[in-house]
Amino acid sequence: MAAVDTAVFRQLAVSILSRLIQLEPVGPIRIVMAQAETELRLTFTFVPTAERSAGLDDVVAALVDKLGWRLSQDGTAAEMKIVLSKRQGPLVLVVDDNEGLVALLERYLVTHHYRVVTSHDSREGLRLAQTLHPDAIILDAMMPGMSGWDVLQTLRARPETAVTPIIICSVFDDPDLARALGASHFVSKPVSRDTILGALRTLEIV
Repeated sequence: MAAVDTAVFRQLAVSILSRLIQLEPVGPIRIVMAQAETELRLTFTFVPTAERSAGLDDVVAALVDKLGWRLSQDGTAAEMKIVLSKRQGPLVLVVDDNEGLVALLERYLVTHHYRVVTSHDSREGLRLAQTLHPDAIILDAMMPGMSGWDVLQTLRARPETAVTPIIICSVFDDPDLARALGASHFVSKPVSRDTILGALRTLEIV
């Protein structure tokens, strides 16, 4: 069965229903879901009383794409079909408060067929790691508030992320400490494309 993040699915369904309600439908809106190995198909059948567009929210569409799904929609006068098709490639979570570096790492990774989710906040990164179950995490050690070291130890203490490959990426050049605290690999800043891709290959995240 295709794996779909429940938060994304909920946001997607709410967005669609909100748009359809704006069409002032006559009677109920019928929803049918069909799921296969690499595809999730939602069909909304309704009778509108207004001629308005019922397209998806751009924010939802962007989030779905970021999580590695391709989204297509086909609307008619009384029916909307939404299809999510699974894209292949490992999911990598990047957590770093340096927005420029995060954008750079994302560019490196997506051009090599990785799916990427990013966060500039350590606590949000921790939450994403626990809900998305990424194939690997690239984590800055030195962040305001909750440090990357604390995030690393918290992730290692929880069963769902205890064995998730975690790459510490930091100006604090101490790979021995990183590994002692539970890191799978260490790369020092500034980081190059070859270095980060090499680290993922070393961990067999390809």
